[in-house]
Amino acid sequence: MDEGEAVGLSSYNDRREVKLVRFVLNDYEEAHVDHLRESVDRRLTDYWKCQRLPGVEESNSSGCARASYKSPCHILNTDYILDFQFYKADFSQLDLNRILPKAPRSQRGYRSAASVFCFVDPFGFSIPFCKMQQILGDSNRTGLIVFMVESINRFKGTNSRRLADAVFGEEGQGEGDVGWRKAVDEAGGPEPEKKSSRQHTDWTNRRLEAMASYYCERLRKSLSKKTAKFVMHKGKSSPQKGTLFYECFAGTTKAGQQRTKTAMQKQVQGKPEDGFSDFYALNNINVKQGRKTTDEEEGEVIYKHFQGKIATLGEVETFVLEKTPFPYHARALSALKRCGKITNVDYGHDQREGKRCTFGANVHSRLWKIRFASEEEWKKRNEEEEGRKGVPPEKKGKKRAAEKNPGNEARNKKAKVSNKTQKRTAEKKKTQIKKAKTSNRTSAPKNKKKAEEAWIQSGRDFMHKWTKKNSKAIIESKSE
Repeated sequence: MDEGEAVGLSSYNDRREVKLVRFVLNDYEEAHVDHLRESVDRRLTDYWKCQRLPGVEESNSSGCARASYKSPCHILNTDYILDFQFYKADFSQLDLNRILPKAPRSQRGYRSAASVFCFVDPFGFSIPFCKMQQILGDSNRTGLIVFMVESINRFKGTNSRRLADAVFGEEGQGEGDVGWRKAVDEAGGPEPEKKSSRQHTDWTNRRLEAMASYYCERLRKSLSKKTAKFVMHKGKSSPQKGTLFYECFAGTTKAGQQRTKTAMQKQVQGKPEDGFSDFYALNNINVKQGRKTTDEEEGEVIYKHFQGKIATLGEVETFVLEKTPFPYHARALSALKRCGKITNVDYGHDQREGKRCTFGANVHSRLWKIRFASEEEWKKRNEEEEGRKGVPPEKKGKKRAAEKNPGNEARNKKAKVSNKTQKRTAEKKKTQIKKAKTSNRTSAPKNKKKAEEAWIQSGRDFMHKWTKKNSKAIIESKSE
């Protein structure tokens, strides 16, 4: 905690846990910064009813103005302090190593597990990759970046290209050595002639997706982060008419990557690959939250990538989290195993024979080796299944047993004879039950009186027997 934070939070005396949410805002002109400060203060104090904490208003040494607020609500005995820092400077001129909090060091020297979440929302594509390395370079930092691919695609001049090269971290290279341009051109292909056609919109969407994928690849390689991307579409006439921007997630663990994709998938209006769109809000269409894909659809995407290969469960998990739009679900692999597209699972040292295989990703199961059937094997299996479709269901198991043991014909004949006798006895029982039901319906009114008389007589007989047995005991009790 620096000096400004200590002064700003010195009057806050509470035993609850405190979490700090820091907002870093910058602009070129001083009038814009002052207007932003006033609007933030009015919004938080008047509308959100936040309590303003006394502290440093102006800091000449750092060249920023700051204000701290206490949130009126607390969750799970935790209070939130909103710390705003206003800078009159370009973002490239800010010292982010001093502004962003670092994980505190213990007495032994190693960093603790305190985590920092950074939400980066730039104006256009103004943040170079070197600054992004400063923001997310620490091992305890996770970020969600708004990546304006539409702005990069719209401005195609020489100055904008230099800025785009800096955003991807490839400035100063030759025209033919820039990797992101090659990836975009290969993904998009030749440009269609008609710009107002559907083919042209698909062409631009392919190019923009290639930009976001390349940017996530750069974050993954240079910062060793787990990445994921989510698309935001625009347009009132169609949900996927045009791409506006991508949200790129960069985290340190697979668990954070899985949770982020699960939370995003619940909010997606259509399928995960379609992403988000303002089409539904503009047309007042309510969309239910929740998962939008089935286990079979997700399993088909996994099978297309791994068919005819042997892969570990960890490799399948990383592929799903990094290369597909949906999170990892173990039920998708279970569906593949049921339909025969997974032929064998080698559990290794984890002996699970006789137990249920759930494909849940953990430390031991990530080493399992999964063998995916090739397309030819899958076709042969389908042909065998189609050949068995003409056999009645009660004879399928016996036909398979006969195919496995063709020399044991005597046993098969005895089984056929026993099946015939069982069928005959079952049919006789059914006919007897039907006869009994029909006879009861016809003789029911005649037998009512007989049943009543028999019931009365049985009661009389019972009383007679009981008096005979207990008569001596009754007489002795009276004489006493």
